Amino acid sequence: MNSTAQRVRALWENYVVRRVRGRPSPVTFWFTPEPPRVVDPDSLARYLADQPHPRYLMDYTAKVAYQERNEAGMLVLHYPDPVGTHVNPEAAFQQALGAHDQWRETGERALHDTFLRTADWFQRDQTDHGRWLYRFDWHRSTAPWTSALAQMRGASVMLRAWQLTGEDRYRAAALLAAEPLYLDLADGGMRSIHPSAAVAYFEEYPAEPTAVLNGFMASLFGLFELATWLHDRRASEHLESGYAALETMLPHYCHRGWTLYDLDPASPFPNPNSPRYHRLVADYLRVLASISGRPGLAEWRDRWIAMDTAPNRARAVVGKTLRKVRYK
Repeated sequence: MNSTAQRVRALWENYVVRRVRGRPSPVTFWFTPEPPRVVDPDSLARYLADQPHPRYLMDYTAKVAYQERNEAGMLVLHYPDPVGTHVNPEAAFQQALGAHDQWRETGERALHDTFLRTADWFQRDQTDHGRWLYRFDWHRSTAPWTSALAQMRGASVMLRAWQLTGEDRYRAAALLAAEPLYLDLADGGMRSIHPSAAVAYFEEYPAEPTAVLNGFMASLFGLFELATWLHDRRASEHLESGYAALETMLPHYCHRGWTLYDLDPASPFPNPNSPRYHRLVADYLRVLASISGRPGLAEWRDRWIAMDTAPNRARAVVGKTLRKVRYK
């Protein structure tokens, strides 16, 4: 079977067959709604007053319903062969944050225990250099690999585990998770120079730098929380430079009235966001404009929200499907 046929088969299995049969798939998890929680000065004030351990900047409570787990009780995702079934750190961290927030809202003890079980497992699984490892191959990223996205989502989990328990091992894990972001790619880190904007950003896929936008944006959430709740100086400095870099980068992710997922230099085609990911990056901008107070980010937020029309969504679906079939 050639590579194009394999991609079509994988798309059919993931996007159609599993969903029709009610079987869990990565699509089921990633497409579960995750609305932004901090979108304006009032909601930011509520977040800052939400002591002693705030609900997360995004609302992941709906993802708690996804219950595929391994023998250790960790969330797993079922990828098409040959990848198989694995713990995806970013997915597990999202669900942990959802369990924490739903526990805050309901007081249900099982959610409290789920959150701490996940935090404990990942704290023990963190490497001496602060990394959480992906133990499966993904495109050009060969196991074990790491991601700025998961590092900082995990930092937010560890921060809340420390706030909840007072155990210093979680605080140390939160700060240690940011360390790889402060190192350049050439030194084994996750800090790269953007290919079009020529500014420093944090790479979601360090082994295959493609300047994925949502991964960089989400990494700023974790830096914001380390700066806000732990008063960490380095996190604060990299956060401010990250805001400035993002403003410079955003124009490079507009293509024919829509947003791009990344700037993959190996791709022969532009990579438009799916409608779901377009809403995601617009929602991320809603959060980042609110927590940063930067008018430039607010302007881009409004532009991207205005792009979300039925004709644009239809063109994006066609473009995204063609690229997945013809490239990846």
